[in-house]
Amino acid sequence: MSLKQNLKTIKQEFDQDEKMLENAFRLEILARRYRRYLIAIAVILVAIGVWYGVSHYLKAQHTHQATAAYAKLLEDSTDSEALKALEKASVELYDLYRYSNANEDEVFQSLTHSKNELVRILATYELASIEAGKADKEGKLDTANLDATPNYPLKDFALLQEAFLLFNHHQAQNARDKLLLVSQPSILQEEVDNLRHYQIFEK
Repeated sequence: MSLKQNLKTIKQEFDQDEKMLENAFRLEILARRYRRYLIAIAVILVAIGVWYGVSHYLKAQHTHQATAAYAKLLEDSTDSEALKALEKASVELYDLYRYSNANEDEVFQSLTHSKNELVRILATYELASIEAGKADKEGKLDTANLDATPNYPLKDFALLQEAFLLFNHHQAQNARDKLLLVSQPSILQEEVDNLRHYQIFEK
C-alpha cells in the first residue's frame, strides 16, 4: 500500500513537472514569436519615462528662471535682461508683470490678447474704463466697451461705472436699469445702494 502510494505521488510529481516544462516551452515559443513586439513595448515605456522626466525637469527649470527674473524685476524694474529672461521663461508671468506696471493705453491694448486669461480680462476692463473716462472728460458718453466687459469677474464693476457715467449725463433711468443688472448679492452692493440713493436725492 505504501509502495503504491509512493509511486502515485512520484507519478503526480512527474506530471506536474511535465506540465511546468510544457508551460515553459510555450512561454519560450511565445517569447520568440513576439520578441520584437516585447522589445518595442519595453523601448516605448523607457522612452515615455525619459520624456516625462526630462519635461518635468525642464518645467521646473523654467519655473525657477521665471521666479528669479521676476524677483530681480521687483528689485530693479529697469533691468532689461531680467525682463527678457522673464518673457522667455514664462509669457504669462511676463504679461502679468507688464499689466501691473502698465501706464500706457498701448500696453493695455496689447494685453487684451494675452495668453493669461486673468491679465486678458483685467486689461480689457482697464482699457474700457480708460476710454470711457476720456470720453466723459470730453463731455461725451461712451460705454460700449464697458458694456462688452466679460461676465466674470469684473462685470459688476463695469455696470457700476456705466451707471455712474449715465447718471453724470442725466440719463437716470438708464443708470437705474444698469444698477438692476448688478448681481445679487454683490461685493459692490453698498456702492450700488449709495448711487441709487444719490440719484433719488438729486431728483
